[in-house]
Amino acid sequence: MSKLREKFTKKEWSKCCTSLCDDCLIAGKYRKKYGKKEGRAKMKKDKKKVMD
Repeated sequence: MSKLREKFTKKEWSKCCTSLCDDCLIAGKYRKKYGKKEGRAKMKKDKKKVMD
């Protein structure tokens, strides 16, 4: 679980498609901190936890 997950609201998470697009603030933060491959995996896990 990453600390980035807590920085975004559930509403922001619901708008994120988790495909690391350039439009999404969440995707940009994960890509910058973890890189493309690891960032996408962490972001998907975190979104799943937030949305449950």
